Amino acid sequence: VRQQLLRWLAESAWREALQQFSTGDLFGDTAAEIGAQISGFLHRLGHYEKAHQLLTEARAAAASESEEKANLLRVVGQNLEYLHRGEEAAEVYAEACSVLERLGKLESHDGAAILTS
Repeated sequence: VRQQLLRWLAESAWREALQQFSTGDLFGDTAAEIGAQISGFLHRLGHYEKAHQLLTEARAAAASESEEKANLLRVVGQNLEYLHRGEEAAEVYAEACSVLERLGKLESHDGAAILTS
C-alpha cells in the first residue's frame, strides 16, 4: 500500500509540476526546490526518465545564480549518472561548482555534496 501511495503521489506531483512549468507558474528558486524534491520521489520508484524530464524543465525555470540552482544541478547530475550519461553528469557537476564558486559558497555543505558526487 505504501509503494502504491508513493507512486500515486509522485505521478500526480510530476504531472502538476510539468503543467506549472509549461504555463510559467513555477519558476526561480521554487522551481529548483520543487524539481529536486519530486525527482527524489521518482528516483525511489525507478522512474529516471520522468525525473530527467522534470529536472530539465526545473533547470530551465530556475534562477540562474542561487544555492537552490546549484543543488538542482547536483540532482540533475545524479540523475544523469543513473541514466549512464556520465560525461553529461560531469558537465552539470562542473556547472554547479561554478555557480557555488560565484556565490562564494563552494566550501559550504552544498559545495561538499557536489564535490563528492
